Amino acid sequence: MKRPTTIPMKPGARGALALASLSLALAACNAGPLLQTGSLAPESAATTRNAATPVDRAIHAAATAARAQKCGYFFDPNALRANFISAETQRGASPDTLVKVSQAYDYTHRTIAGKISDSESYCASETRTTTIKSSLNKLLAGDFEPPPPKKKETGGGLFAAFESNDTGQEAFNPDHIYDPLLNEKPTKKIDP
Repeated sequence: MKRPTTIPMKPGARGALALASLSLALAACNAGPLLQTGSLAPESAATTRNAATPVDRAIHAAATAARAQKCGYFFDPNALRANFISAETQRGASPDTLVKVSQAYDYTHRTIAGKISDSESYCASETRTTTIKSSLNKLLAGDFEPPPPKKKETGGGLFAAFESNDTGQEAFNPDHIYDPLLNEKPTKKIDP
């Protein structure tokens, strides 16, 4: 039986080779999600959905505040508005953006409150009041991000993805906030 031949190394080469392979292994571990599988690398919330604009956050906060007032939840709507404007300021919003955000907040609150003021059965749905309460609690805790759009469930078997002509993306639907009874979907299709 023939013995495998080895290449002779200089005395310090073995340590350098070990150091190089260790460096390469550590670099591969630190490379981030490029070397990880999707099931092992959780995606952050910011990368899984489109980031909301300051106006989107204003519309969401104002609509939730108006609905919560209609349903009789105890909170200070003026303090909520001030906290929202303060949060947008801390995010680095420009003075022009703050003016737009304030106007969007006030207009949305006034419009929603006006549209639902005459509806006696608006707060009768347990699902609706649970959603309003959950959104209000998030706002009071300082989280002004609108909820992510609901994923469309696909069905139809193995080839359902190929049968769909649906190529558009979902985006926040401001019409849902202005008239939630007619526009039940919080998102709408946009062309890419």
